[in-house]
Amino acid sequence: MKRLTNNLSLKLVSLMLAILLWSHVRGEVNPLETSTVEVPLHALPPRDVILLKAPNLPEKVTVVVRGPRLALRNLKGGALANPLAPTDVAPNILNGAVRASLDFSSARKGDQRLPIKAFSNAEEVEVLGTKPADIAVSLDKAQSVRFSIKPDFASPPGAGVSLKNVNIDPLSVRVFGPSNALARIKSVRASIEISGAVRGAQSLICPLAALDRDGNAVGNVRLGERTARVSFSLREVPVEKRVALSLVPTGAPEAGFAIESIQAEPARVALRGLPRDLKNFKARLEIDVSDASQTLSRRVRVPPSDGVEITPSRVRVTVKFKRTGAALDKTENALAPQTTPDDLPVRRGE
Repeated sequence: MKRLTNNLSLKLVSLMLAILLWSHVRGEVNPLETSTVEVPLHALPPRDVILLKAPNLPEKVTVVVRGPRLALRNLKGGALANPLAPTDVAPNILNGAVRASLDFSSARKGDQRLPIKAFSNAEEVEVLGTKPADIAVSLDKAQSVRFSIKPDFASPPGAGVSLKNVNIDPLSVRVFGPSNALARIKSVRASIEISGAVRGAQSLICPLAALDRDGNAVGNVRLGERTARVSFSLREVPVEKRVALSLVPTGAPEAGFAIESIQAEPARVALRGLPRDLKNFKARLEIDVSDASQTLSRRVRVPPSDGVEITPSRVRVTVKFKRTGAALDKTENALAPQTTPDDLPVRRGE
């Protein structure tokens, strides 16, 4: 005990000198400084608030901080070769060392200015403020409405294909957004692309979209589900079409005659059947004109085709003939008067 009290005054003076010397060295090597750092601005509103617009919302803001030089150096990325160097020459700030975000604690519906709140995770570093200090925004209260999902076939099946057994899972979806945007939604549709060559049952994952009455996507809304599973089946069904008959004469008319005209009544027939069967139908109708010289008029059966119903099944074909040049010359010679010896002129004196 006496050792502690011996030269007490001298010991107290030594302690005070040590504290003064430590304070002097610390002030020279690690003084308090003010610095600025740029950090990303987080602007994520609460679930019940919708950020309608923020025309001047920056990606980054400037944060003013104060602290010991070494602490600011560590905040900005550590390890400078010269510990006495200014902190402004330090690397970029470490991720998450200082954060800045819009403060939605006093948010209300409508136009307003929200303050920017910043903090540091370093114990010795103090945040003095931000530049800018607040941001102009427009807010609305978030609402939700449930809509039935309707199929939207971007490329509907072609002729001869029937769409059957359309099912959607889920049947409805909840849409979140501001009241004015929700009021513009006319329907929520699942966009479906159909391959024309595919037949039978299909099951597709289709994107969902909230559309207005003009079919345009409504912005600033969020769907509880982004996709829906749509199942359906494609089946071929009979179709009808009308085709013109191709009349093809066979054989040769009587010598000295040629075909003047050939026609069918009706000239077109109606077909009914599956598309693949209609492709196999031949509209060729052969007419035998062998040794004919007079007008032909007869009912001819249209050649049947598997799976195709033809109406009418018979048509009347009329073929007209005309004489050729050789036949006309022959006829004229046959009709001309014949010259005989009695018809020859007689010369006098003979």
